[in-house]
Amino acid sequence: MLKFLLAILPLISIIFMIFVLKKSSIFTGIVACFLTAAIALSPFFHSSIFDLTEPIIKSSLTTSVIAYILFFGILLFHLMDKAGAIDGIASSITKATDDKIFQILILALGLSPLIESVSGFGLAVIVIAPLLIALGFSPMKSSLIALISLCIIPWGTLAMGTIIGATLGNVDLDKMGMGSALMCLPIYIYYALLVVYIGVGFRALKKRLFTVLFVGLILGASVWVCNRFVSVELAGLFGSLTVIFVIFLMIKKRNTTHGTASLEKESNTIKNITPYLLLIVLLFIFQKMLSSYHNNFFVCSCF
Repeated sequence: MLKFLLAILPLISIIFMIFVLKKSSIFTGIVACFLTAAIALSPFFHSSIFDLTEPIIKSSLTTSVIAYILFFGILLFHLMDKAGAIDGIASSITKATDDKIFQILILALGLSPLIESVSGFGLAVIVIAPLLIALGFSPMKSSLIALISLCIIPWGTLAMGTIIGATLGNVDLDKMGMGSALMCLPIYIYYALLVVYIGVGFRALKKRLFTVLFVGLILGASVWVCNRFVSVELAGLFGSLTVIFVIFLMIKKRNTTHGTASLEKESNTIKNITPYLLLIVLLFIFQKMLSSYHNNFFVCSCF
């Protein structure tokens, strides 16, 4: 029993320092690392300092990869935000249609997962909630839809949670990504129904039930496809871009007139999402290079 309490003490200390003492994540992580090492070296676990070498190296490598992806993902978001690209995307989406259901689906299942997949840390709420209020939704509905939209994509911040979970659990990342995508498929459909129900009510949802179900299914299917054939890190980004693209096609099909302004608006939207498309390409190339390096290293080690 004492060993169990000592084993969970680092976790308790993390929760205590973050939620009670309000310490930063960096300070909390450093203290938790030293505390874990001290407990491992205590007489209760009979570990030597040499036993800590391998875990420290593995955790350092994992942290370096996470820091690398986090830094450039957040940097991209802030650069696009300063350049006005985020506002441009939001403006193009919200002005594309007066249909409340399409507006909710684009923002909650498209734009919010797009921002969250790249930047993380709940930044999507800052963008989504004010847009929904500006579109005529009540502050309460806007807040609920924005908060729910954060839960739609568990591949936030380029799937950092999935990567860490797979590393700590010694599970193949691709298998974990595909399994998570299949498990989340009904959840995407549920969230699509939920945000539309909150925004426009049951009667309007019932009239457009097939459209809402279709968009939720598209998000789930595209996330699984990306996990299966492209990259786990890009799944949320790919899924959200696919949803935005499909909904724009549905809006275009519903509209009977297409003028120059519509074409210009679509051109601006494509230009604004170009950095995300570039990010997809670069991360895909990087992953292939890393996979090739690991395979070559494995072959060489066999000889």
